[in-house]
Amino acid sequence: MQRGKHKNSKKKFHSKLLKKNTLEINENDICLPFAFDLAWENLCFINSAEDMTPVRNFLKNTKIAGLDTETKPAFQNSSPRNPVALLQIAARLPSGLEKVFVLDLITLLPRYTSVIDEILLPLLSSPDIIKLGQGLAQDVRELHASYPASKCFETLCGCLETNALHRVLHPNIKHDVGLKALCHQYLHCNLVKAQQCSDWSKRPLSESQLHYSACDALVLLRLYDAVLIEIEDQFPSFEVGQLLSSYDGTWVNRNECKHCGRFFSSPSFLQKHLKGRCSFSKPSSPDAQNNTNQTCNHKNKKRKVAETLACINTLDLPFF
Repeated sequence: MQRGKHKNSKKKFHSKLLKKNTLEINENDICLPFAFDLAWENLCFINSAEDMTPVRNFLKNTKIAGLDTETKPAFQNSSPRNPVALLQIAARLPSGLEKVFVLDLITLLPRYTSVIDEILLPLLSSPDIIKLGQGLAQDVRELHASYPASKCFETLCGCLETNALHRVLHPNIKHDVGLKALCHQYLHCNLVKAQQCSDWSKRPLSESQLHYSACDALVLLRLYDAVLIEIEDQFPSFEVGQLLSSYDGTWVNRNECKHCGRFFSSPSFLQKHLKGRCSFSKPSSPDAQNNTNQTCNHKNKKRKVAETLACINTLDLPFF
């Protein structure tokens, strides 16, 4: 009896899958994952003073850079927020040459504070160098809170938010759009987030973590190019400089979620976030923490399966 039910359910599954691929093709299902499209020698993992020489030489002439950070999530209410583990910089020279530098901050700081300041201060404090990002104000404040002795994280100038570019084309949008959705809209690809909840403080980093962190910074350059082309088509006289802003890393927002690090404009928004929207705000018991970790792992597994199916659906394979 159970075998018959299994056969019937299997037939129904195949019929639904066939119908989906023939009649109801979803655009989300045909998006390939965003991949690191540079040569692997252009991805540099920096965790020692000797590794910083190429960073210094390359960033001297950089005119635009995508910035992102990675931090180990804190799953307990009683636990303080973990320090920023990685700073990713996707830098582009005027010649078009690009490199991605992944700085291992928890290894480099505070031991090499003066060296980091010497390298990053000209980049981060210069209003003439465009810094692309998604939530740069929060990033620089988390960097300064994690490493207050580093002067380079006190001010971030020349900032260009991805949503600021997006609103040039869609001025009626009130709320920020996630980076994953922006990539789907402008790059027609799926930004994989399977490593978002991983342990970024553990060393050595896995190859998947390194690829994920590098892609999160590099995709900002790709997104900038794609959105700017559409803007220039509609507004030929548009200048990027009018969207640039500066952020103070030393400013303390009292309406800050201590679990995920997000900032809010009022206490009411913070309370609403804590009641149900913060994925890291859970009871601090060991059982609750295990359940949170299991939920996060379950979501990652479901995301991986969906992304794998999306890749398979793009292939012209026969049905058996």
